[in-house]
Amino acid sequence: MDRDQIITAPRVSVIIPTYNRRDSLERLIQSLKLSMQDRSIPVEVIVVDNASTDDTTLWLAAQSREWPILRCLREGRQGKNFALNKAIHASRGDILCFMDDDIVLASNWLEATVGEFARTQYDALQPRVLPGVDPDSQPAQKEILYQYNIPVVDFGDAARAIKGLTGVFMLIKRQVLEKVGGFDEPLPASAYHGDTALSRRIKGAGFSIGYTPRVVGFHELNPSRYGS
Repeated sequence: MDRDQIITAPRVSVIIPTYNRRDSLERLIQSLKLSMQDRSIPVEVIVVDNASTDDTTLWLAAQSREWPILRCLREGRQGKNFALNKAIHASRGDILCFMDDDIVLASNWLEATVGEFARTQYDALQPRVLPGVDPDSQPAQKEILYQYNIPVVDFGDAARAIKGLTGVFMLIKRQVLEKVGGFDEPLPASAYHGDTALSRRIKGAGFSIGYTPRVVGFHELNPSRYGS
C-alpha cells in the first residue's frame, strides 16, 4: 500500500463468535497475529464467547492481556446471531469482517480486504473459502471433498456480483449494517442461520454484494464433521 492509502485506510473490525472450540480458535488467532505484523491498517479483533463451557473463557482472558487489540466479550444467550449482534454494537470499524472460529486466514487477507473494497466498489464482499488441513496437517482429498461437510466458496479467479453471503467468512461495510440492521435473532439459534436473511435485506436496501478471490480463508477439516 502506498502512503496515501495508509493514511486513509478504514478501521477494520474482526468479529469472531466462538463456542467450545478453543483449539480451533487458537489456530485462527495465530493466523490473525501473523497477518497483522504490518500495523498500517487500524484494526481491532472482537471475540464473543457464546457461553463456552470448556477453557475458552480463561484462554481468551490470557490472550487479551498479551494482545492489546483483542477484545473479549461474553454472550450468555446461545446462538450465533446473538453473539454477532453483540459484537456489532461494540465494534468501531468501518469494515466489519465476520468469521467463524474454525478457519485460518491467508497472510495477506487484511490488506486485500481494504484494497478490494476500494477496487470493486461493492458494499459487502464474500471472500474465497477453501479446504484447509486436518488435525494431522493433511490437506483435503478433492475426490471426496463433499464428505468433509465444510462450506467451500469458490466462484473462480475474478471478482463478480453474487446473490448472497456465506456466514463462515464475510465482509460488510458498517454503513450497510447501520441501514439494514444486524442479524435476525429470532431465527433458530441451533441452526446458526442469519447470513441468508441478512443478504436479502442488504440487496433489498439497494446495496451490492460481490465475490472476491483475493481475500482467502481456509476451513479446517474436522473428523467429527465428516459424513458419508
